[in-house]
Amino acid sequence: MFKRLLLTLQKSGISEFLVLSRQLDEREFEIYRNEIESDPRFKSVLNWHDRTHFFETKEFEQTEAPISSKPFLLVNGNLVIHQKVVQQFMDSTNHRNPDGIFCLALESGKPGGLYLLPPKKINTLNYGAGTSVEEDRAERVVLSADKNFWIEVRDPATALTAEEHLLKSVGLSNDSLMDRFVTRFISRQLTRLFLKTSLTPNQITFLSLLIGLGSAWYFFQGTYFSGILGSLLLLVSAWVDCTDGEIARLKFMATPWGARFDIFCDNIVHFFVFFSIGMGVFSATGNPVFKLYGGLAVFGSLAAFMILGGIIVKNKQAVGQGEPLESNLIDQVANRDFVYFLLIMAWIDKLDIFIFLTAIGANVFALYLMYQRSRWGKNSI
Repeated sequence: MFKRLLLTLQKSGISEFLVLSRQLDEREFEIYRNEIESDPRFKSVLNWHDRTHFFETKEFEQTEAPISSKPFLLVNGNLVIHQKVVQQFMDSTNHRNPDGIFCLALESGKPGGLYLLPPKKINTLNYGAGTSVEEDRAERVVLSADKNFWIEVRDPATALTAEEHLLKSVGLSNDSLMDRFVTRFISRQLTRLFLKTSLTPNQITFLSLLIGLGSAWYFFQGTYFSGILGSLLLLVSAWVDCTDGEIARLKFMATPWGARFDIFCDNIVHFFVFFSIGMGVFSATGNPVFKLYGGLAVFGSLAAFMILGGIIVKNKQAVGQGEPLESNLIDQVANRDFVYFLLIMAWIDKLDIFIFLTAIGANVFALYLMYQRSRWGKNSI
């Protein structure tokens, strides 16, 4: 949990840390410090001291830690928080009194969690974060309690509360309607399971790809029951596909390559599914026009992906960092809501109508994107 806090603060833009611990012997000190510094995700400067010795010897007067010259964040080591909360707190203190003391406060909640203090208040560290004196003097920075959280973990109950808040925080700001109300709820249960394994986000992406290709194989069979099975497998693939990003954000393992791999696998699944639906309906009806519909659906989807692929990856990374983005045409391409419509169409045995609508819709959308790009450039899409 302590490593998670350091990685969260690092993600928020903090690059230097002063850790003051107590009741650690030399062996424990080396074990914990080496575990953090050897983690490839941790790329910051770590100054670690015994708290009692640090102040009794006035070692802080010679330390090169950042608190010697700048305002510093004061944080308890058992805190669980999201990086966007830290960033909002720090942004809200900009252009205020440089000698002021600030504390985080959520609406209708007790202040605490994060404190920003001037360098001359270094002695506050000798008493711990959130003393009553400093709390009384601090200017409160109030953030919405609906969208932000901080939790001091002291027992199993608060640990469970922290876990719930973390799981809820990993959805993206541009999630579609079905993502928010259905897909994310199910994916969080799967995320709980995957977090207990050694699977990496990219391995989970590959698992989603395999399930999606299995879905395409069932659609290719062209029977009513194979269509139902294909639709259900595609739903499972979409749910698993949500967990790779959730785990990447929870474990601080999100990378540009991982985002590209995720988008690539998503589209490979869609191409095979659309092609297989067309071939399956052709097998069931004997009408060759459905092979054309399947091919057109793949072509339109591929054209849209080629136009928007880079932008989708960029936006996926941005929203994964907590940056708000308005819903736009890109989200309509990237979301998974069509899988629920596909299940309904398979259930009522109307996959022929689905592939017809997809063939028309995908190509109309691709033509619209081409028109927009030629007229205004890619930044207008």
